[in-house]
Amino acid sequence: MNIHIFRYADALLLLAEADIQTGNLEAARAIVNQIRARAGQVAQGCGFPGDSASAANEAAAYPSCVGVAGFTVPLVQNATLDSVSTPWAIYRIGLYPGPWTDAATAMQAVKWERRLELAMEGQRFFDLRRWGDADTSIANYISIEKNRIPYLAGITFAARNHLYPIPEIQIELSKVGSTDMLVQNPGW
Repeated sequence: MNIHIFRYADALLLLAEADIQTGNLEAARAIVNQIRARAGQVAQGCGFPGDSASAANEAAAYPSCVGVAGFTVPLVQNATLDSVSTPWAIYRIGLYPGPWTDAATAMQAVKWERRLELAMEGQRFFDLRRWGDADTSIANYISIEKNRIPYLAGITFAARNHLYPIPEIQIELSKVGSTDMLVQNPGW
């Protein structure tokens, strides 16, 4: 018996994608804001601007953090780590304040949220394939990283990589008489 475990945030972000596809942009924004509100409860500190321009932008966006190294009240109450005295986040997690007016902008926000929320959980490749962004994103990654990671030299992401190969045993088991009912995916 196989048990498939889905993270609640993953299911919500998939629902947000579906809402965007059906034109329900405000429902998608509400879902993304729900996830960002939860994530913001464990973020700590007011951030650390790297230069004067960043500090000015931060002051405009977050006036309550001007001159403050940490929030005045820990975000995580009764925790072993005091977020006022030990800030560790160098970014802010805010909500999307205004309505999403077009599907392209909304979809970009959901893509970004999936990238952040599900980082290192093995979802990115499948997201890129589903969105049709795999060819460009993976080719860009390989072109940069092949200079840093020797085994990537000569690697390409080809059209065949959009589908997995069908195991040969499954093709053999699909035979009816001498006819294969399953045909191997192109390129494999």
